[in-house]
Order: sequence, then C-alpha cells, then structure tokens
Amino acid sequence: MPEKQLSLSQLSLLIKDIVNNALPMPIWVKAEISELHENRNGHCYLELIEKDALSNKITAKFRAIIWDRTYRMLKPYFETTTQSELKSGINVLILVKVEYSELYGISLTINDIDPAFTIGDLEMRRTMVIQQLIAEGVFEMNKELEFPLVPQRIAIISSETAAGYEDFCNQLNYNEYQFKYKIKLFKAYMQGEQAEQSIIEAMEKIPLNEYDLLVITRGGGSKSDLACFDGYDLSNNVAQFPLPVITAIGHERDTSVVDLVAHTRVKTPTAAAEFIIQKTADYWNRMLNMYENIAEYSNLMIEQEKNKIEQFIHAILNVKNIISIKKQQITYHSEKIKWQSHKIIKLQQQELSSIGTQFKTMAKHSLIQSRKRLNAIADLLLQQSNFHIKLEHQHLKYIEKNIDAYNPKHVLAKGYSITLINNQVIKSAKNIKVGDKIKTILKDGELISEIKNE
Repeated sequence: MPEKQLSLSQLSLLIKDIVNNALPMPIWVKAEISELHENRNGHCYLELIEKDALSNKITAKFRAIIWDRTYRMLKPYFETTTQSELKSGINVLILVKVEYSELYGISLTINDIDPAFTIGDLEMRRTMVIQQLIAEGVFEMNKELEFPLVPQRIAIISSETAAGYEDFCNQLNYNEYQFKYKIKLFKAYMQGEQAEQSIIEAMEKIPLNEYDLLVITRGGGSKSDLACFDGYDLSNNVAQFPLPVITAIGHERDTSVVDLVAHTRVKTPTAAAEFIIQKTADYWNRMLNMYENIAEYSNLMIEQEKNKIEQFIHAILNVKNIISIKKQQITYHSEKIKWQSHKIIKLQQQELSSIGTQFKTMAKHSLIQSRKRLNAIADLLLQQSNFHIKLEHQHLKYIEKNIDAYNPKHVLAKGYSITLINNQVIKSAKNIKVGDKIKTILKDGELISEIKNE
C-alpha cells in the first residue's frame, strides 16, 4: 500500500490552491459560445468551446457563468454595440476569472466582454462567405439572368404574418395601372437559427416553370435578425437560383450577402412591388408607342395609295382621249392613202389612154414598156400604202400597252377598290348623303350600295 495518500477533498483543495496561485487575476480569452441559457434568477450559464480550424472538431470546452448583476450590464451593452444578439454560434472575447469548485470542478466567471472582437469576427465571416462565392464563380450568376419583360407570376418567400408581405401584396394588387399579378407565398422563418434552412427549403418548393421571379422579403429588423442572410448556404442558393431574385429584407443601411448576390436589391417590400410595377409599365408604354407608330404609318400608306389611285384614274381618262384622237388620225390617214392611190391610178390610166389614143401607131415595144412602168408604179403605191398602215398599227399597239399599264384592273387586283357616284370618283365622305347609290368596282365585279346612315 502506498505510504502517501490524499482524500478526494484534499486533492480538490490542492488543485484549488494551484489554480488560484497560477491564475490570480482575470484574463482575456477567445472562445465560441456553443450553449447559452438564462435562469429565473437572471444568471446566464454558457458552454464555451474552441474548434480546430481544419477538422472543425472541438479541442477545448469549459463551463462559464455571468452573474445576474454583470449580465444585466453586459447583455445590452454587447447587443447595442454589435447590433447582434449574445447567442450561441458567435465568437467572443471575454474577461474571465478561473475558479475551481470542490463540487463542480473548474469553471469560468465572465466579468467583461469586448464587442469589437465579435464585430470583427462577424465581418470576417461575412467577407469569407463573399470571397468563397466569388472563388466558386457563382457570385454574379443571378445578376446575369435576363429580367422578364412582363413580370406577372411572382413567388414570394416571407413570413405569413409579416407586415412587409402584406405591404408588398397591397402595393402590387392595387397599382394605378390596374395590372394583374399572380402572387404565391412560400412560407419560411425569416429570423432565428432555423431561418437560413427554412428559406432554402422554401426555395426548393417553388415550381420554376410557373413563375417569372422570386421576391424575398421581411421588412427590416435588427442586424442580429438579419444574420441568416449572411450565411454561405443561403447566399449560395440565391446566387444559383434559376429565376431572378429581388431582395427586400432590410433597411438601406443593412446590406447582407444575399442582397449582394441577388439580381436586384431594394430597400423595402413596397419598393420591390413598385420595381415590378414599373417594369410592367415600361413594357406597356413601349407597346402603346409601337401601336401608335403602326397606326400612323398605316394611315400614311392608305393616303398614299388613295392618291395613286386618283392619279391612275386621271391618267386613264387622258388615255381614252388620246386613243380616240389616234383612231381618228389612223382612219384619216387610211382614207387619204386609198384616195391618193386611186387618184394616181386614175391619172395614170388617163395618161395611158391618152397616149394610146395619140400613139396608136407606136411600136408594140413602147406599149409594153409603158405597161411595165404602170405596173411598177402601182406596186410602189401598194407597198407605200401597206407600210403606212402597218406603221400606224404598231403605233396603236404601243399606245394600247401604255394604256393597259395604267388600267385600274391592276390596282384592283391588289385588293383596292374604286367607288363611284354618278360615274364620278368619290374622294371624300362629305360628297355623299343618305339615299345615294354608289358603285364599288372590284377586281372581279361591281357592287351597287345604298347609303343608309351617315
């Protein structure tokens, strides 16, 4: 049996003396809060841990306490300065007094806390999330999606009781343009430890082919309430979401990582609704401008075609006069040629008869020569007559082709019509009255109409 023996209480006292002698004064310690509980007496009990940076395994663990008087001062000071709750999952720099109890072992009494350390740690975590998203090439993915021209089918993730959700719906449903929108709420927790996973699960429930875009809204809150929107998992899901995402989850001074990766970030739920309404109004105004331009151009084209038809009608009337004159000229020239031919033949016959009477005794040879001359002259006259007649016929055909080019039947074949009253072209509705009968000439016939009312 060993000579030197200690009782358990003696060992406890020895350890207590060693601890008190080794750590007589409070010291600053960095740790992560893994658990935090407040009891009825106002004391705060914590479990502090440290994790390995690579494996994320816990390498150290201690119990700690903040007595009620100290806790009443430290808690509001920390939360006001950091804009974040004192809760599990955050890293803190605390001033602790190491104490040893014979019954409960070693514990830490927290006397002070440095909020600047936690602010820096939260910002560092946020920066690391941003850098990781950039390194993975997903940071700009949602921003690169084309925003729909007419956003009308809207999925929204929010709490059903959130005032921001109600403001968004009211603004969208009662817009000044009376545009109609399909809005579907996918409910999720918008703050607290379950918020990040709850929002991701809501995103996974959205049927993508039934919606044009996603709106995530909650309508503000403290910085601690918005902490979930700096998480990597949620930010990564928003960045890679196949629909454009609009965020309206905080006030202007609060910009989360989710805001940065979303397609569009606005200040409030009402501003998100106004953004969507304005996009729809922009498209509607473009359509109205296009309609007005088409109507104006159509009226211009109709007026131009009317003018062309009137010009064709005038040209046709002029061509008819020309044809009539040319026909008279051809008849005149034909009669003139025939008359001159007969006259020349008659004169030659008279001359031949005179020569025959005077020179009956001339030789037969002279008679034959005279006859040949007469025949040659007759042939020549016949050739000249035929040539002039042929020339006039060719001229007439040329005129007829030109006339045919201006024939209204070609214009009528394009779908136009000519409307006459008393065989006069109607150029204005003012020229007709009730009871008038008008004739409409189409490409395949004519219509007779009676004016019933003005």
